[in-house]
Amino acid sequence: GSIVKYPAGTDTGIPAQSLRMIAQLHVEPSMQGGVMEDVDLYTYEDEILWMHAKQLTYQEKKGLPDSAFALIQKKDGERRRRFPINDCAHARNALARLPNAQDLSAEERATVKRKAQAKLNSKECKSERAKGGISMEPEELQEEYEKAQAEVERLTSELEDSKTEAERLELDLQAANKNKETIEAEKKAIAEERDGLGKKADELEKQLAELHLTARLEKVKPFLDAEELEEQKEGIDAMPEKSFDMYVASLEAANKSKQGVGPVIIMGEEDSAKISWA
Repeated sequence: GSIVKYPAGTDTGIPAQSLRMIAQLHVEPSMQGGVMEDVDLYTYEDEILWMHAKQLTYQEKKGLPDSAFALIQKKDGERRRRFPINDCAHARNALARLPNAQDLSAEERATVKRKAQAKLNSKECKSERAKGGISMEPEELQEEYEKAQAEVERLTSELEDSKTEAERLELDLQAANKNKETIEAEKKAIAEERDGLGKKADELEKQLAELHLTARLEKVKPFLDAEELEEQKEGIDAMPEKSFDMYVASLEAANKSKQGVGPVIIMGEEDSAKISWA
């Protein structure tokens, strides 16, 4: 694959933890009689599963029936069983990896998507989702994130309207105070309305902050387990927008590396390091 060299001290924008994960990633192919079976650029991803899928050993994969795979591919005289869908987690993983598989025909890509989605629509997977035991699928996650973003925009607009209305009421209150003929009851009513809007504005600000955090957590949820998500919650919330975007990009890079399609850091000379893309 292509190699990118970074001089020593270069800021790649990827957190040190992610770089260590990339550097430590090393997967050996399954070998039998000197011939690789079920192994190519993307079948390595079957052994580096994301979305909470249990890692399958070579023997476990060998014992699965053809129906447990979304694609039976015949290429260069070899028969390859790819994209395991033997359970719900592997089916989700197959859909998540599909966009990165560049050696598939349109028909093969459609077959993988159809079979993986059929597994996810099965009674078994719907039952797991009802129990709250699994994460959302990538498409659903994106949809929820977009909904949250839309809600943030709506609440932001409502908050601005509330502030404008509060300012108007403050001016009305000042005018009432200048007018000696204004009765005390009217001043009290205006003040109470102003205070109510102030409380509403505070509540909206709180909701806005919560939605902002929720949207960020949903965006990084596919890359972190529950414990990591809880530990990093405060830091994620405090990140400036640009830093958060860079952090998400680093998680995506680390995830691709786990799947065998990302960079692997190889330390070389004293003044350089190499990133090899598998």
